[in-house]
Amino acid sequence: MMSDINVVVDHRATQDTVLADPDKLKQVFLNIVMNAVDAMAANHTPENSDGKHLSIVASLVQEHQPQGSGTEARVHVDCTDNGPGIHAEDLGRIFDPFYTTKEPGKGTGLGLSVSLRMIADMGGDIRVNSESGKGTTLTVILPLHGE
Repeated sequence: MMSDINVVVDHRATQDTVLADPDKLKQVFLNIVMNAVDAMAANHTPENSDGKHLSIVASLVQEHQPQGSGTEARVHVDCTDNGPGIHAEDLGRIFDPFYTTKEPGKGTGLGLSVSLRMIADMGGDIRVNSESGKGTTLTVILPLHGE
């Protein structure tokens, strides 16, 4: 399933210790990667592309906190594919339970919804950036342990 996909992992985070259930994290990243693989299925990558690519980059990002209470370092894991992207009208719904753009029988529409819930329970978030025809980046954000 992954044999024709170029996967690049770039670990830029100098510190990346998070307090999380490793099995839940594994499920979240498996959901994200499988969605990327499905999106890059045959004939779904941009025509000007040189193949199917999935990039996974872990970095440490200083984020501004609400009410001007300073910044906090958080781990960002960006999973970027060069699939067809997500249509603008679908972006606001991708985390809704049972929402799917896949053919009947190909998915339940629960993967991203459940993933978001698990990450939120860990004090994190999942953000999406996508443009139709240009691929998608899902960013998993988690607080550092001890921060």
